[in-house]
Amino acid sequence: MKEKNSLNVLVEELVTLNYLEASYIENRNTEYEEIYLHMVIDPEKKDEFLNSIKNIVDNLPGLVFSKTIENGIYIKLDNNVSAFAVYEFGNYEVLSHSMVLYDPHKKLKAGKQNISYEEIGSIINDISYYLDRFYNTYLIDDKIGSLNFLNLINEKVLKFLAVNYEPTKVFRNYRQVFAELPRDLKPRYNKILAKMRVDSLLECAKMFIILMDEYINNISINIAFVVDIDYYMFVKNLIFSC
Repeated sequence: MKEKNSLNVLVEELVTLNYLEASYIENRNTEYEEIYLHMVIDPEKKDEFLNSIKNIVDNLPGLVFSKTIENGIYIKLDNNVSAFAVYEFGNYEVLSHSMVLYDPHKKLKAGKQNISYEEIGSIINDISYYLDRFYNTYLIDDKIGSLNFLNLINEKVLKFLAVNYEPTKVFRNYRQVFAELPRDLKPRYNKILAKMRVDSLLECAKMFIILMDEYINNISINIAFVVDIDYYMFVKNLIFSC
């Protein structure tokens, strides 16, 4: 594939210049998904690395556009593939959906997230807070504000579902989270997303609450100690009173 050949050229050039300790690429499940090329480098060679990678990228086959970003470079190829070549210091944990490109010393290992009860409870409290903010904006007919808070609720709900079904997996984006949801939950979640429109804002918020109720009613005692269930119920009643 052309885009992988181009990124392989980049990796091979950097290996030659002794800038890489390891490298891996996040696999794509769809043709149009952005690629993340991770490069583990020596912190002392950061400036040399950034200068060299720009020169190499400028000569990549099929390059249309490139732009330096905070921790690497953005690359656009002529077959509409978008890639982020990002550097890291001493991080040898490979994210889910990844393929190792370069690891001479066998340092790369599968990354795992260890999420605490406090963090899970905090996600639920964040959902309550964003539902509260949604309610306030909905009351004053602020459709843009309401839609914004629904998007934030969606992110938090997906994060909660991710740690519920795949507690040790590391995800870069919410599309990866959605791919791991149980098969019977995906159609239901799609129906919620379909209601994320200015003409069905309230219905969408209620559908999120109904979904979360099923999990909140069965959370462990350790998580329950962190969750402000009174606040959640208060906001839930406000929204369902509309």
